Amino acid sequence: MSNDVELPRPVRAALNQIAHARGQLHAITQKERLRREIEALLAEGLSAEEALERLRCNPPVVDPKY
Repeated sequence: MSNDVELPRPVRAALNQIAHARGQLHAITQKERLRREIEALLAEGLSAEEALERLRCNPPVVDPKY
């Protein structure tokens, strides 16, 4: 896409902050999801090592779609 219009610096800075915040929110969401999955595996009676090994063999991956 060709864009001949130069955005003002404050607008570009705001867009960069939004993009950065979106990446951070995605990372936090994935950490929380992983924490819940580990807690569920531990609640099933697995040891911490077994739970981590199960997650390594079948990692939960979600496309961030951005």
